Amino acid sequence: MLVMNLYGWKKKNGIRMKEMNHKYIVHDNCTEEHCGICKGGLLVCGVCGCAAGSLASECPGYDCRAKHGDAIHNGKKDFRGGKWVEL
Repeated sequence: MLVMNLYGWKKKNGIRMKEMNHKYIVHDNCTEEHCGICKGGLLVCGVCGCAAGSLASECPGYDCRAKHGDAIHNGKKDFRGGKWVEL
């Protein structure tokens, strides 16, 4: 059983594991008139590179857009508990 606590740690079979949260890109002092991130609310992870509908449940910690982005978006794959899972 997986349990999330307040500190971003998970407990699986009695072992504590650190969950990797997405690190969303934020523009400071953005001057773009039509910026999707600042004005449109688009979530883009600066680590894995995925955005909006192609974000996995947890960030894998590396750029995975090309290899897994479409499968995540289509609901066929997710990254959970430190590994890729087929859905």
